[in-house]
Amino acid sequence: MLKDGTTNTVTGFYENYPGIHVPAGSTLTIQGGTAGTGTLTASSNGWGAGIGGGLDMPCGNITITGGTVTATGGAQTAGIGSGSGGSCGNITIASTVKKVTATKGEDAPYSIGAGVAGTCGTVTIGGTKYWENNAAVGDGDTYLAQAKIEYPAPAGITAARAAYQGTNAPSQNWTKGASSMSTAPVWS
Repeated sequence: MLKDGTTNTVTGFYENYPGIHVPAGSTLTIQGGTAGTGTLTASSNGWGAGIGGGLDMPCGNITITGGTVTATGGAQTAGIGSGSGGSCGNITIASTVKKVTATKGEDAPYSIGAGVAGTCGTVTIGGTKYWENNAAVGDGDTYLAQAKIEYPAPAGITAARAAYQGTNAPSQNWTKGASSMSTAPVWS
């Protein structure tokens, strides 16, 4: 549990390990305190996920139900999920979180899910399933492949706009009046 008002920072100690390792067959549950003001920042020191597995290292299930969590992956790894060549169990981010930000490492395929040549179980974010049976569900491939995922999306930005912004124009902001991606985006 993230105690209210605390700031917790973890960096992987060894190069091939994640910031927070979740052993295979285990489940890590990150909960917020009563007010949900606790924060956790986890990052790799090389080839591991921010939260999950490391290089050729399996990891268990990851559930985040509250607080503010930021996870940054190392080279070829997800921010939350498996390292390069590793496997990961199921990942669930509940709609009750204050904010979760996951950033993939250099050359990684996904910010949440599998690293390069890795596998991942079911990925569910805010009640929406994006990955199951080692394959994307719906727009899951596009959503999870963003350089950085913020959930919930910043105010005024829908998930589709956030996905477009994250993969195509990370330094720009959508004008609040833009309503779809079928027309050219309107930048402010």
